[in-house]
Amino acid sequence: MKLHIHCPGEMRSGLDSPTRGEGRWTQNLARILAADGHDIVITAGGVPTWGETPPVEGITLVRESISRQALEKMGPFDINMDPVWWENKPERVTAKRHLVLKWSIEDYTRKILFPGNYAMCYPLNTSSDGFFRNDCVNKDKTFFLPLPFGEEMCKPNFDKNGLLWTCKDIDREKVFLDNAIMVAEKVVYPLLEQDENLFVIWLMRNLLKRQGFNAVVRDKKDISVPDLMSYDKLREVLKVCRLVVSINIPGSVFDAAFMGVPTLEWERGGFFNSIGKKHGVLIEDGAPPERVLEVIKSLLENEILYGNYVADIQKEIECNTNASSLEYFNSMIKEIF
Repeated sequence: MKLHIHCPGEMRSGLDSPTRGEGRWTQNLARILAADGHDIVITAGGVPTWGETPPVEGITLVRESISRQALEKMGPFDINMDPVWWENKPERVTAKRHLVLKWSIEDYTRKILFPGNYAMCYPLNTSSDGFFRNDCVNKDKTFFLPLPFGEEMCKPNFDKNGLLWTCKDIDREKVFLDNAIMVAEKVVYPLLEQDENLFVIWLMRNLLKRQGFNAVVRDKKDISVPDLMSYDKLREVLKVCRLVVSINIPGSVFDAAFMGVPTLEWERGGFFNSIGKKHGVLIEDGAPPERVLEVIKSLLENEILYGNYVADIQKEIECNTNASSLEYFNSMIKEIF
């Protein structure tokens, strides 16, 4: 089939370009669909390039600013996938079927009936309830299209010693910044003194620095990486990590879980509050540093707890393998065509 996929944001490293949410969904989908023999044209912001990554056979990258006439000439298209869609948005290109990709349900998608050749997709089984509420007029045109994270999930990474630090949105909410500084000074630093095998990979250290906090990077021990890391390099980093020390908003929580690495679960902003609570590792709102330290130490030291926690999270994304995602895609195609 011939597909047009719009990938939000800029693509400077091909399908490994730094992104999250719908951007990661579309890039990963494009990879497995091309591998399955589909011919794909991707539009993205700026000047899309493969950067240092090898081009993927079957995928052509073009600017999102390309004229519709020029894009039409690259067709005809069987499917147009667009994660940046809103009511009455002009179609980017003519296609037999249009797929609206939504990370979460939005009010207008519940109330405005899609045209006959439109369907909606969501990436995570955990969000299915929101898409199939009784007031969703498009629920008969809604499909689960899993965000593929890889070939197969990895076993728990308990034998590794890396702590991946992330602190998204500390420049937007003071409480997030305060928590980040508290966790760094009163939890992470003491842990590093107690266990000489542990080391930190500081992601977003530059963001911390811009907020006036200069995180300590120990010579020949810790690592500071760019605030925006390509997907292939992120996955390499996760291979050496035992825990993602995220502050409030979890970064790459699904990718990490797929690779056997748990992420700190905060009551505000977490994806798996019920699982965290079940295992006693949910960090409650307003928790003091002693509580955060207790949670981190339990995950670092209790291999049974660690394994059970990872297993429960992985169960929530068991459909998000490459093979499963492709199976759901093919099933959907049979139904909408």
